[in-house]
Amino acid sequence: MLTEFGEAVRTKLRDAQRAYEAKEIAEALDATSEVLARARFTLPRKHMPTEPLEEFARHIVETDEMRGLVPVLFPRYLDFYHEQIRDGLDAEFVVEREIFEYLREKHTEALSESIEHGTRFYVTDDELSHGLALLDNMRVGVLVYDDEGGVLGYVFFASTRAREHFKGVYEDSKYDAERFKP
Repeated sequence: MLTEFGEAVRTKLRDAQRAYEAKEIAEALDATSEVLARARFTLPRKHMPTEPLEEFARHIVETDEMRGLVPVLFPRYLDFYHEQIRDGLDAEFVVEREIFEYLREKHTEALSESIEHGTRFYVTDDELSHGLALLDNMRVGVLVYDDEGGVLGYVFFASTRAREHFKGVYEDSKYDAERFKP
């Protein structure tokens, strides 16, 4: 059992560790301090490694419109996102070519149904640095990955500056991508 001082020290060390982990994620976003000032970070933990993905999914359920960058695919979440599209989510994605080809080969029916529901896909040969979701008119969610595709964390923003910054990131990626037309 820790003393009151020991508990305070443990809390400070835990906060410092989380700040260090968030710093690594913030650096990967390449955004200004004004953009990052109101960010909310969700980091994976030993016993909750999918918490960033779960937080991201909660935000998707709360939106009617999403524009996103897709550099990594988690097959176990495909049905969830497909259900959101069937339920009326207005969606547009810039997808790395390898992911899009995987969807065409392994999830043909879901891809076709998504397109029938109005989802637009733009395929890029560029490597996307992180997952991005522009949600409704102001909210932004960003999933940051390591070099192996593992989730470093999720960052959520509800600010005009963040929206403007990440909308620019999205539009730049979309500009260089090819629209898929069945």
